[in-house]
Amino acid sequence: MAKILLIGVIILIFAASRGSTHPVGGPVDSHLLVVALDRGASFAQVVPRLRSQGFAVRRQMSDLHAVEVGVAGRDTAGAVRRLRGVPGVRYAEPIVHVAAADMPPDPLFGEQYPYLAAEQAPAAWDIEKGQPSIVVAVVDTGIDLRHPNLQPNLWVNPREIPNNGVDDDGNGCIDDVNGCSFVSDSSPGCQNVANGYVNDDIGHGTFVAGVIAAAANNTGMVGVARNVRVMAVKVLDCHGEGDSVATARGILYAAHNGARVINLSLGGLRDAQVVTDAISEAVREGALVVAAAGNGGTATVAFPARLPDVLAVGASGSDPGQRAPFSNWGTGIGVVAAGQDIIGPIPPSRCGFFLPCLPAGAYASGDGTSFAAPQVSGLAALMLSLNPSLTPAQLTNLIEESATAVPPGSTPGWAGSGRINMLAALTAVQGNRPPGDPCTVATVIDGESFTCTDGRRVRMLQMDAPGGRQCGADWAKAALQYYFLPPGRQVYLRYDVTRTDAAGDTLAAPLWRGPDGADYNLPMVMVYVGLAHAADVGTNNALFHDWAEGAQRWATAARWNMWAPGKPFAGGC
Repeated sequence: MAKILLIGVIILIFAASRGSTHPVGGPVDSHLLVVALDRGASFAQVVPRLRSQGFAVRRQMSDLHAVEVGVAGRDTAGAVRRLRGVPGVRYAEPIVHVAAADMPPDPLFGEQYPYLAAEQAPAAWDIEKGQPSIVVAVVDTGIDLRHPNLQPNLWVNPREIPNNGVDDDGNGCIDDVNGCSFVSDSSPGCQNVANGYVNDDIGHGTFVAGVIAAAANNTGMVGVARNVRVMAVKVLDCHGEGDSVATARGILYAAHNGARVINLSLGGLRDAQVVTDAISEAVREGALVVAAAGNGGTATVAFPARLPDVLAVGASGSDPGQRAPFSNWGTGIGVVAAGQDIIGPIPPSRCGFFLPCLPAGAYASGDGTSFAAPQVSGLAALMLSLNPSLTPAQLTNLIEESATAVPPGSTPGWAGSGRINMLAALTAVQGNRPPGDPCTVATVIDGESFTCTDGRRVRMLQMDAPGGRQCGADWAKAALQYYFLPPGRQVYLRYDVTRTDAAGDTLAAPLWRGPDGADYNLPMVMVYVGLAHAADVGTNNALFHDWAEGAQRWATAARWNMWAPGKPFAGGC
């Protein structure tokens, strides 16, 4: 039987406390407006026009090439419309105040801040902090049910009567008030525990649960999704070992009992069909499965993270732009999250057994992809809190598309789509649009570049469109100009490692939302319909290159590809 092990802690490093603030804001004084001037317009030209329209110009701001104006009365919206019609005005909008983004009062938040800020968590919390209706299952070593940071957010089975020795709800688990245990044939020195006994023998599951959903209650630290509920599913024994059958049963229990996200900070090198089948069923029932990539520091993503139905999470290091030295990598990686100096709760009795406790009490600092994965699970829970109808595939796509690309360093592709960006992901969910910076296409410059209506020139880094005498060059250019990127199409720019090229053009991957609600990427479409080869996609961006290779396989199978037998370019140009 396949063994399943927890994705353990590699290095114990205690983080220094570092605090900061991140500005966010909302409109507070609608009687003051900022009016930006066109780039070619001067104050001497525009200010008299504003005054002639009855606007009081309070000050000129040369650094912003804008003026501040006061509005008499309450018709701010009307004033904005009038200002936008004044020659030389680029835009007008209310002045807003800014305040510090959500800064939880929990004592250890200062030690969490460096990595959470790199993932834009504090700003994301101003959009959503999590809803109790969303349940995240922690399939692990159990959870300390008495830990003060976790007690408020434990999942409670409403159909189960505590401690009566009866399976009241008929789900196959007796007294599963907060979850269920499936540990059997455990290692020497451990108890075989089943049913509702889910207490944590080690501390690993408690730590993971805290990263996801520790309450903001002036105690210890705070979780990524501080108000969601965590379900304890115990499949690993007192040594952190289990088997494929227990893991599969735990996954199915979580899915059948309402978990929308299932966190697997465990794994092994051998595939197990029973686990694969359980994950497939969980996904069909609407649960996103998130798994740690492994801590071997090799190009082999651990099982079950490497399964297609799973969102595999690698770890960035103390420098958020670099791979943590222990993190596995490979083509199966979806995204990365911070994996070093992570703060989490542990049972008081496990201080020094699992990890040394911090001076603040039953908390520790640890490293591992085990602790990167629950940050992604917490992000998914925040997204579901905003929109519970999101499917596992939509969650995966949004998390990957909104990620911040990171340099490949000496390990190309180590970060998958990049480091998670919680603010970008929640903004995309909130606005029901692809993540990224919006741009409305004004003109296509050539086969791989275009102009935004605000004047930005954008070059599509991930694709070298056919040019010159290459096969399909004219077809590709015409398709870009008249079908895929016609003037007026709104796209969302997913930036890459380098923001501009030598000519100053922005380097980005344009995404757009189709009528079917799916998000499309130009190279995928171009390769699928056969106007480009996968080889035309820039290999310096592993994500888009892999997408294009997949699209080429689909296109070939569907006989769409223009280079396929019987198609126009089958014998060359």
